[in-house]
Amino acid sequence: MQNNELISQILITDELEFIQKVIDNENKPKIIMERLKQAMNASDKDMIVDTLNEAKILRIQLDHSFFKQVMEVLKKLSEIDCYKENAKKTKRPEHIELAIEKAKQHNKSDPDIGKLNELQEEIKELRKEAIIALNVLERPLMEQVMEKAKRLELSNELIAAIQMFLYDMDDYCFGELQFKLALRLDDKKLLLKRLIAKKKREASSDAFRMEKCPILQDPEMWAKNSFIKDLLGTEKRKRNFLYWTPDNIHKPLTKNLNKKQTREALEVFNNILYYMQDKVHETPTDCAQFVIYTGIHNHLLRDEIYLQVMKQLNLNSRPESTKKGWLLLMCCLRAFPPAVTQNYLVYFICDRAKDKDQLLTAMYNKMMFEHGEILQINDIRSMIK
Repeated sequence: MQNNELISQILITDELEFIQKVIDNENKPKIIMERLKQAMNASDKDMIVDTLNEAKILRIQLDHSFFKQVMEVLKKLSEIDCYKENAKKTKRPEHIELAIEKAKQHNKSDPDIGKLNELQEEIKELRKEAIIALNVLERPLMEQVMEKAKRLELSNELIAAIQMFLYDMDDYCFGELQFKLALRLDDKKLLLKRLIAKKKREASSDAFRMEKCPILQDPEMWAKNSFIKDLLGTEKRKRNFLYWTPDNIHKPLTKNLNKKQTREALEVFNNILYYMQDKVHETPTDCAQFVIYTGIHNHLLRDEIYLQVMKQLNLNSRPESTKKGWLLLMCCLRAFPPAVTQNYLVYFICDRAKDKDQLLTAMYNKMMFEHGEILQINDIRSMIK
């Protein structure tokens, strides 16, 4: 009896399971259709594909017209995905614009629209920066553009041009191109910067060491003393020709000066010693004024003055004297331009000065933009103070 009851319960359970399966199978098509409708409304391509695969496995036949609708939606979503992928790959503005337009037409809430808009703005901004960098040819700006382009994995004609300037062109050619561009732009500040860089390149050779200046006297001839008593001696005088000395010089450093210019040159050197405090003077600023005033009004002594100041800065072991010497050189550069000594000054300044850019800016500002301006005595006093 108990066995019969157990058998009866098993049969009932099997029947119930069978009935449930029948019901489930009858509901499956409805569930599949509902899921497909949800996926279509959400424009969820992956959900549509997964649901269609499930229907295929379960051998569920969908209504023909409904199936056609599903395939049309799927085709549309695939096309939009192709536009998106192409936009992300090429990063061309027209491709991104088209992808955004197609996505909006189908689903305005598509999350990829926001991402594509961000990408579009980044590329527009990078394009502006690239154009600016190419217009001014500034290496730091170009390097920033290249870093952003690398992060965005972007390559176009502007990036290619910047890459050529940065990595394929040698420094000399790049510098010359920068200078020509500054001339064309007629930008005073930029032109000064580029001119200084150009002169640094041109005057970097040892050929522009001070002792190679062609207007200098021969050290051997210069060292010969005309006094009856030669206290220093020819050899020592020769060794000190272009090095700091606390003593007056007996001849100018440069050739071809007449007697009057020679007297003025020696007086200038005496005043340089006073201003640099290598000799004691009650009013050293007056001595600096004399040096500058002479350089302004006597063109033929300008190179002599610059060489004298460089001599007194060369191997000068006295900090206060050196400080005064650089200040005097700055005042001279602001007051009158060099002639033959220009490149020799650039070499000397680049080799020795701490504030080389300020000194070179003063020199080329005077030579380029203030050449005709003559400082008056009050201007000279103000400048020295």
